[in-house]
Amino acid sequence: MSKKVIFMILILTMAFSGCGKKEKSANSGAGFSGTFTTGKAWNNIGVITETIVDLFKEATVQSEKVTQVLYNQPVNIIETKESWSKVEAVDGLQGWIKTRYITSETSSLDEDNSEPRIIVTVRKANVLSQVANGSLIKDVVMGTEFSVINSVQDWYEIALPDDKTGWISENGTIHIDAGKKVEKTSAQSFVATALKFKGTVFLQGGISAWGIDSAGLAYICSRINGIELPRSIDKQYKMGRAIDISKEKPIAGDLVFFSSNEHRKDISMVGIFVNNTQFLLASKTDYSVAVHESEEDYFKQRFIGVSRIF
Repeated sequence: MSKKVIFMILILTMAFSGCGKKEKSANSGAGFSGTFTTGKAWNNIGVITETIVDLFKEATVQSEKVTQVLYNQPVNIIETKESWSKVEAVDGLQGWIKTRYITSETSSLDEDNSEPRIIVTVRKANVLSQVANGSLIKDVVMGTEFSVINSVQDWYEIALPDDKTGWISENGTIHIDAGKKVEKTSAQSFVATALKFKGTVFLQGGISAWGIDSAGLAYICSRINGIELPRSIDKQYKMGRAIDISKEKPIAGDLVFFSSNEHRKDISMVGIFVNNTQFLLASKTDYSVAVHESEEDYFKQRFIGVSRIF
């Protein structure tokens, strides 16, 4: 075989092997519904290794908590300094988290949406080392997402960070076929999901059963039910169809927004109607998630508007 032929074969081999590689982009990875929401390429991906991790505005735990990031979620690492990393989360928010909670090993991510996956739909679930009677690997919370490797009876074998695997019960999860998104459910299912958090402690920036704020409650529960609601309360207010309550009554599943005071110059709280007169709200005042009457003076004086997302 001539040197020229060997050279051509080598070139073709390199070309085809390059075609098989997939760049990490804004439309790949293991975030909610298999997509990142930023619309930008991610160049330095890490994966969260703890059940839930706080994302702070500045690189100090005394700073404002922006949101939280879940186990096995990807983050785009923007900058590192000392023991902190500035990252962008799948919801598009940026902030600082402790670097020790991130691994650069990304084999648990389904980067091209080619694998079936499951999403946890209960407040808390356990990942075990083996089916049924295995030792506990990790507690996980609603919204945590995994690629499925195998299934045995009512259990899924799932890919975990750092090239590990574990098992999780089928109960309390939804299964999503490769390349598919979470199917949109109904307002009733959305309300039923939200009510699972009744009594949960209020936590600014929280999105889980360990503590949650009002925007976090709407965010995590809508995602489980197939609606891509933003994490930011201001952006949530712009979603769906505005309801004129002078002409139309709210219904279960509608979002209701309130200001922090009677001047109504900001949007600080969002509730979820459980019927046409009561709504569920994670409130600083109550220190928990509770049901309130829409006719309470406190809320009437701070009312901003109602949006229908289902």
